[in-house]
Amino acid sequence: MIRYPIIATLFILVSTIYSLFTGGSPHLGFWGHFWFFVFGSLFLSLGLMGGELFRRFVKPDILIANGAQDMFKQRLFWKVGPQLIGGVIGIIACSGFMQNVLGYYIG
Repeated sequence: MIRYPIIATLFILVSTIYSLFTGGSPHLGFWGHFWFFVFGSLFLSLGLMGGELFRRFVKPDILIANGAQDMFKQRLFWKVGPQLIGGVIGIIACSGFMQNVLGYYIG
């Protein structure tokens, strides 16, 4: 579970640097980008860890499939699906927090 905060921080760092150098969010300014990095890393890592806990709790013991392609899709989903869903929820929560609490619009 320690890898999720590292992955989240690296992802948000790349996203913030990309936004800074392409001018994608000029309305945020320095502090908006800084707070997005801080809270984005926090919320994304919480979402990823929540997805991992959900995956550990719900993962089925047996996967039944009709063929190799169906089995591949099921195994891929149970490997990364809940974490990605949790990460998307974390980013949505970060956007809501930035907009409603700090007053920055993340678009």
